[in-house]
Amino acid sequence: MTDDAKARQFAAVEVPEEVRDAIEAATEPLRRSAVQVRWVAPDAYHLTLAFVGWVDDAGARALEDACAAAASTVQPFSMGLTGAAGTFGGGVLWAGLADCPPLERLASALRAGLGERGMRVEQRPFHAHVTLARAARDARIPRRLVDAYAGPRATWPVERLVTMRSRLRRSGARYRVEGAWPLGPV
Repeated sequence: MTDDAKARQFAAVEVPEEVRDAIEAATEPLRRSAVQVRWVAPDAYHLTLAFVGWVDDAGARALEDACAAAASTVQPFSMGLTGAAGTFGGGVLWAGLADCPPLERLASALRAGLGERGMRVEQRPFHAHVTLARAARDARIPRRLVDAYAGPRATWPVERLVTMRSRLRRSGARYRVEGAWPLGPV
């Protein structure tokens, strides 16, 4: 199977440009002080709801069907950043999001729909976050970055669910929106 026939895909909520800019401004002083950290490009900030990984055309259709069904079960809502950061396993630096029950219902409906369509989904609990950086191989995110992060407390409306495709590159993953589904009953 060629690379064009199979791609890494996932369902996500987009981060609007003004919020991405605010996060970028908050991380700018940190970016200069951490050499063993690969920072995510601001245009790549997003919130993953369900990662399905490498899929073929049938898997992509199953992801789209699950997104359409899940999106129809949740009304548009607002979500926001807490201004805090944390790490996963010491290797991923993330910006935290405030508790958001509609977002959690959307993620739960999406994961259930993927399971009903025979798709394998991550089993770890959903933890809403925006990935900011990853540690270089065999390195860890320095604790001082987590402590020094003073991110925005921005909020934004969420009106659609998207599927995204990622391409891995030496400079970091590149993402492209593949499809979008408005929230709320159709």
